[in-house]
Amino acid sequence: ATIMSRLECAACPGAFLRHRGFRLMCEQHCDTDVFTADSTFKMVPVLEPASGETQPNPEVVMLQSYPDHVIFHEAGCCLLQSTGEVGTTGSESSMFRLVKGAVPGSVALATLDGSGYVRCVPNSLSDPSAARSCWIEDSLDADSSFVPHLTFCFYPQTPQTAMRTRVLVDGDANIEFGLVDPHDAHLQQASRFRLIPGLIDGVHWSIEPASLFGYFMAHESDEWDVGAKQTTCSTCGDQKIQLISAVTPGDSRAACATFLLREGVSRLPGTITLEALSLPGHFVTHKDGLKLVQQGFSFAQRNDASFYMEPPLHLLQLCHS
Repeated sequence: ATIMSRLECAACPGAFLRHRGFRLMCEQHCDTDVFTADSTFKMVPVLEPASGETQPNPEVVMLQSYPDHVIFHEAGCCLLQSTGEVGTTGSESSMFRLVKGAVPGSVALATLDGSGYVRCVPNSLSDPSAARSCWIEDSLDADSSFVPHLTFCFYPQTPQTAMRTRVLVDGDANIEFGLVDPHDAHLQQASRFRLIPGLIDGVHWSIEPASLFGYFMAHESDEWDVGAKQTTCSTCGDQKIQLISAVTPGDSRAACATFLLREGVSRLPGTITLEALSLPGHFVTHKDGLKLVQQGFSFAQRNDASFYMEPPLHLLQLCHS
């Protein structure tokens, strides 16, 4: 599966890889559509040359920007070039192996020819916030390590549906499962989520909509107290799932916004299940609205609590292994 990601330099918090003037750079985040577009890459898995494999290797990727441009390296310099249609094959100079970075939670981009890693090199020693150029160098350190800002989609077994956000008339936001038109850019964006280290413990996972910064998926709780009686759905008695904001990491509301990602309880290959950290044995299901259902449910409910996740978890696991 194709991975959408922004890559933040571990040595320069707030600075991201981007292309500018057909060069790969590392610059401080700028809240503009142009910067977001130029710093967002599709990590397209490719067939590793001479490997004999018939399927793309998820840890060997091309960094695609625009429909037909990819990052490549030449004489140690990282550039952007047009390649025509981007597929599963290409020049070895445009392929990078994802490896564990030097900083916890990061990855590095290694060349396939063994010449080194994509590394952010300061252009100004007097101004650490200045834009940096990207070169291929053999040092694996914080300058060549990047924290991926990944976005994911969660799909049930129902075709063309996905978990998505919806902004309500009063300006608040909701989370639901619904149809996602592949030709509707707004719905596509509304169905993408970030997985960040759990707000309560930094170990498990919290889920933030990519289009709603600062909101998190959570199960309801009276007074948001982990030990309190849970708020229930009036029709089924199960805990409802909603979006909450203004969450302080480590507080009781953060516990309700932290989940375990485990193998799908349906046992269908490639599926995952979201279990509430503060309510062990309670899983997120999508039938009749997003809610928590306690373990021991029916076969149909097990299917409703199992989701396909795109992209798969391999890159997340690489960062946090």
